[in-house]
Amino acid sequence: MKVGIVITVVLLIVLFAWAIWAGGDAKHSQGLVAASAVVAAAIFSALITQQQVRQRELTESHRMRKIVVYEEFGDVYLNTLKLARVAKDEKKLAKGQADVVDLMFQFSKRAMLWASPEVLIAYNSYREYGQNNKPDKELLLKVDDVLRAMRRDLGLSSSGLERGSFVSMFLTDPNELKSKTS
Repeated sequence: MKVGIVITVVLLIVLFAWAIWAGGDAKHSQGLVAASAVVAAAIFSALITQQQVRQRELTESHRMRKIVVYEEFGDVYLNTLKLARVAKDEKKLAKGQADVVDLMFQFSKRAMLWASPEVLIAYNSYREYGQNNKPDKELLLKVDDVLRAMRRDLGLSSSGLERGSFVSMFLTDPNELKSKTS
């Protein structure tokens, strides 16, 4: 983009200088100046349009990668919920927890590269809270905050939905979180 602007400016200067130095009558000089301005405007407009198209393509490419990463977080979260519901056996529980830890590391690696700063902040808040506290309603709300940040990053709205709405969809009793937050 910068190179295109420089080329356009240099082209304008050369055309203006040529029109002025070429002499001739004022009518021809004015015509050359006007034609130069039109050409420069067209070049500049094409460069701006090209830059906007590149930016849109890059944004869409990043969005597709983010979707994959964010789906991984959803998988980790759902695996954690399933594990909490069905794991009665100590060996199965230990294996399931190890699997969840592996998934969290994979997610963290990808999120570091592709997640927005807002998602990373929400994710770190969730992790810090989870490491320092026992699972409770606040931890579930932290997960909900991460999901909301992910939706915003993908350009999706969460307006009209209360905090905890996403997490409550996966609870055995969706009203359970509401009663805990009241």
